[in-house]
Amino acid sequence: MISATLGVAPHTTTSTTFTVLPGEAAPEDFETVPSAQTSIAGGGVATIIRAEVPRASLARFEISASNLLHRCRVNGKPYLHWIFSNKERTGGKAVRVTLDNNGNGFAVVLGGGCQVGESLVTGELIYSPYTSFVTEFKVLPAQEIL
Repeated sequence: MISATLGVAPHTTTSTTFTVLPGEAAPEDFETVPSAQTSIAGGGVATIIRAEVPRASLARFEISASNLLHRCRVNGKPYLHWIFSNKERTGGKAVRVTLDNNGNGFAVVLGGGCQVGESLVTGELIYSPYTSFVTEFKVLPAQEIL
């Protein structure tokens, strides 16, 4: 269970549940989840970049978000924070993950100070046949909530 409480009046609390499922073979796919997000608190965004390549058990896989890196800036410098393969890294346009036994892998990317617009995200197997994948992530403008 995950819960969050608003730090100012009326101190509203909300919660949700989260279930970790065992790995399983899935159809080949490469996507961002969510694929679009409204920028929050100074243009901050977060997405999970997910790869499913069933024929690539335990392979190295590079995830690159160079468009998003240049769209997100903190103190005038490009900014992304990555969480991947039990590691964290601030900076850089790409990370390399090791796919699991079923060919699944992911990275979480956090951006700060992001400009509104669409960014291409790419993935590539780091072994023959060096298959490439493309998806996108869109930063949406803040909207007034009625």
